[in-house]
Amino acid sequence: MSNIARFIKRKMFFLFVALGVINTNISFAGDFSIVLYADLIKTEALIKGVNIKVWSIKKDDHIRINLVEFNGLLGSHKHPDAAHSLMILDGEVVAIVSEKDYRLIKGDFISIPKNAPHSYKSITANSVFVSMDAPYYDPNKTFRLD
Repeated sequence: MSNIARFIKRKMFFLFVALGVINTNISFAGDFSIVLYADLIKTEALIKGVNIKVWSIKKDDHIRINLVEFNGLLGSHKHPDAAHSLMILDGEVVAIVSEKDYRLIKGDFISIPKNAPHSYKSITANSVFVSMDAPYYDPNKTFRLD
């Protein structure tokens, strides 16, 4: 198993514990699932753009979790019905939130409140992050600001 796959598995475990999907006494709450990075990226991306690929990790009535790989700039937008959180898995990203820049590196986490305008810029050739939206929001309601 590659170092990045081990890193992602470790980070996802802690993420699921924090979200309450897994509790620490090893009994499982809800519908437990595990997604292996190496397997996920072999599948067809849910979204394929010029500078972005998005794979769905989990989606239900309460949360949406995606793996996002991108380069360059992801345009400014906001979500009217949910907070938006990211954990950087690889690369370096500048998150621009309400006109303020936040430099994020591997392992960093940011949570953006609903309705806050935000965009992302990859400083490295490619960046990878896990995107979590809770409560689940309708992506069709995303308001593009560019």
